[in-house]
Amino acid sequence: MCGAILLVLTNRLRDVRWVAYGLAVLIGGCVILFTRAASVLLPALAIGGMAWIIGGAIVRYRLPIRLITAAMVALSLAAAWAEVAVRIGLIAAGLLALLGMFGRRALTVFVLNFLALVIGLNAIADIWLLFGSPNASVGSYPNDAAVMATSTGLPTVFWVGLWAMLVIGMMGVAFYVAFIQPMRRKREPHPDSLRT
Repeated sequence: MCGAILLVLTNRLRDVRWVAYGLAVLIGGCVILFTRAASVLLPALAIGGMAWIIGGAIVRYRLPIRLITAAMVALSLAAAWAEVAVRIGLIAAGLLALLGMFGRRALTVFVLNFLALVIGLNAIADIWLLFGSPNASVGSYPNDAAVMATSTGLPTVFWVGLWAMLVIGMMGVAFYVAFIQPMRRKREPHPDSLRT
């Protein structure tokens, strides 16, 4: 679904910089909230944000408060940097933000379309792997299709097939809305040109 939404937003919005910014915030937020480093990053960023705002209100001590805040956030990032997911996520978020700020429209659209297609195809590849081994698990945790089969009594293959149809359908609709529909509109004559 994320790939489909990203594909539509990238090709239907005029200012794609905001799509790049939004994706950067989403990735950065997921890194901060859902990695093991969240226990370090979340409090540091919350305290840092409050201190930054308070420092802006106290004119006399603005610079020292903001320097201490920046140092605290930098130290917490350095402590969390050892985790690979944090490094990759924050670098990706930073690159997307830089792309939004400085990238030309054509480059930004190309990168965002590439990411949308990779995300969509990755979902299809994951489902394809489940067709090959429907009882796959991560350690003692069964996959989602096996959990749904246990909960509903329907076979695992049913859930994998349903999800495959949904992913292919969503990506197909997104592809139509992003590319085919705009081309059809360009070909259709304007209603005013048909009047005599």
